[in-house]
Amino acid sequence: MRFPKKKICLVLSFHDKAVQYEWLVQSINRDKFELMFVFLNPGGSYVENFVKQAGLRNYRITYNSKKDLPNAIWQLLKIFKSEKPNAVHCHLFDANIAGLTAAIIAGIKKRIYTRHHSTLHLDYFPSTVKWDKYCNSLSTHIVSISKSVTDVLVEKENVPANKIHLIHHGFKMDDFENVSSERIDSVKAKYNYADAKTVVGVVSRYINWKGIEYIVDGFVKFHQSFPDAILVLANASGSHSNVIREHLNQLPSTAYREIKFENDSPALFKSFTYFVHTPVDALCEAYGQIYVEALAARTPSVFTLSGVANEFIKNNYNALVVDYKNSNEIYEALTRLSTETELADSIKSNGYNSVINEFSFDKFIRKTEELYS
Repeated sequence: MRFPKKKICLVLSFHDKAVQYEWLVQSINRDKFELMFVFLNPGGSYVENFVKQAGLRNYRITYNSKKDLPNAIWQLLKIFKSEKPNAVHCHLFDANIAGLTAAIIAGIKKRIYTRHHSTLHLDYFPSTVKWDKYCNSLSTHIVSISKSVTDVLVEKENVPANKIHLIHHGFKMDDFENVSSERIDSVKAKYNYADAKTVVGVVSRYINWKGIEYIVDGFVKFHQSFPDAILVLANASGSHSNVIREHLNQLPSTAYREIKFENDSPALFKSFTYFVHTPVDALCEAYGQIYVEALAARTPSVFTLSGVANEFIKNNYNALVVDYKNSNEIYEALTRLSTETELADSIKSNGYNSVINEFSFDKFIRKTEELYS
């Protein structure tokens, strides 16, 4: 007996390039599910163009800020009444508010949102927490991207545990395995570190809770012992830029590179000798996909435990773990990786083995299809 397809409407706000949705479109069982998209964006985007080229139904609602919420809710309500999706799945804050509100008015019984932040609002924007609780109450299912997020939802926002579904982000691991030397060399040449013997990589926006200034200070000490080393900071922009650049002033300009954005993420990670990611506490990172990406690229790494790292990172096994806000421990960890070859090789191998199956996209798509069913 053949059952009718379930129509799933994804509502996204402020998205541009987002490879996870491309993979979702390519991988979901088209015999069981029909995807459609609504974009809340100021204009067109990469992901919108991808969806159009894939031949999926899609709408764009012009959206610039919260003042556009009433119109977005009204437009979404009209779309839902016309399209009659079986489920609505919202991603990011504005889409959550608008999409869930319109969905409940439209009488859609399955209302899903993915929680992409952890304690961000609780710690830095307390007046916004009421809107998180509003979305929690309107949803029938919440996708938690890590156990840390689940803990925040249950313990700090009183969400019933049976409403929460833990689905880790998934990755196409072959993308990190099958990277040509030409692509790696191209990234190195583009940013002028092709001749560097040791490249310490960071991939984080310049935000205070990412802990980048502690990495810089640790690298300053490391550079004194290894003067040929170069620090590469990717996604190098954000509200904490002035503070981080004050710390960078301790280094000669030849000792670091700042990269606004590099599209070839696998090649970037593989261009690093070591990778460092040190958020300032256990919960500030909701997920932290770069934990997984660095290990998938077989790059020996130095981490603090935050987000998904709390679930699988083990010190001296698949990474070196340092304390929060501790530049001296970052320096010591980089020194160990540089001087203890067997340790670095072991971490590289164990790190890759830790992520290859646990965070595969196949596992993500299976859990997502179960949720939609």
